[in-house]
Amino acid sequence: IVETVGHERATVFTEKSLMPILSLNFPLWFGGYQQADFFKELGFDVFDDVINHSYQHLDNYLERCYYAIADNYNILSNFDFAKQQHQKYITRLERNKQYARSETCRQKLMDRIQKSHPDVVTWLTDNFLHKGYYWA
Repeated sequence: IVETVGHERATVFTEKSLMPILSLNFPLWFGGYQQADFFKELGFDVFDDVINHSYQHLDNYLERCYYAIADNYNILSNFDFAKQQHQKYITRLERNKQYARSETCRQKLMDRIQKSHPDVVTWLTDNFLHKGYYWA
């Protein structure tokens, strides 16, 4: 997952992270700082037992990208292994999808957003979250 985070030490939640979850894929972020931790705090399963997310704590953006690939090369390059892991963890992948569409997930996101500047909260609430973009 390549989020719109460059060299910043930032974490975001966009459709780029949501779509792989809804498509029953393992989450693996390229570049985002502490992205897996953020999603875990929101209540998602980030499959720490399948994906090595240690890259997420590196200060350097390029190192985070490099180690996201290097430390997970087997699942990225070995189709048979990836398919086996997908079949093994399909129940958890489906649970993530259900959670992403849940009111609980939406409320946790809203709780995080409420900590932002009031103008940001209003804009997101009026133009994004309550228009059914993520939750129909």
